[in-house]
Amino acid sequence: MAADRREFSAERVGDLETVVRPWLYEPRPDALVEAMRAAAGDPAGARERGRLAADRVRGGWTWDHTARAVEDRIDRMA
Repeated sequence: MAADRREFSAERVGDLETVVRPWLYEPRPDALVEAMRAAAGDPAGARERGRLAADRVRGGWTWDHTARAVEDRIDRMA
């Protein structure tokens, strides 16, 4: 989906200070409309993509995965 990178106005997210200026990708409205229409036009396909995405998140975005990533980063810094 087409999106534009948007930087935050300061090196913080809410009350939390960050090391660098945070950023995010903001979907372009026309691309978002197209994606929503495609999903509405193919509910079974949208459900399957959602299921696959949920499986990926459950498999790779766990607290154990996060802890290993932090430990690896600390080891590289040491």
